[in-house]
Amino acid sequence: MTEQLLAPLQHNERALTPLFNANFDEGMLREIAEADYGESANECYALLQPILKTGLVESYDSMLNEVLHLISFSEPETSDFSPGGQGRRVTG
Repeated sequence: MTEQLLAPLQHNERALTPLFNANFDEGMLREIAEADYGESANECYALLQPILKTGLVESYDSMLNEVLHLISFSEPETSDFSPGGQGRRVTG
């Protein structure tokens, strides 16, 4: 039933890529990569890079999964909260 309802929407896993590209930049990806006290930040950053081009993470990695989980608790409206940036940012 759900598949029948969603079929007309023509699922496209890259549909949000332009929106993502307009609102994320390299600095934000770096903050995400460093969310676990900088642990494996360079490796996570490299795994996040394809997001800016394709909107997708190319492979699963347990460390990347951990930093994505940790960054999901960020509170950008709280100026002294870490990890993650604070407030609305202009990209471009």
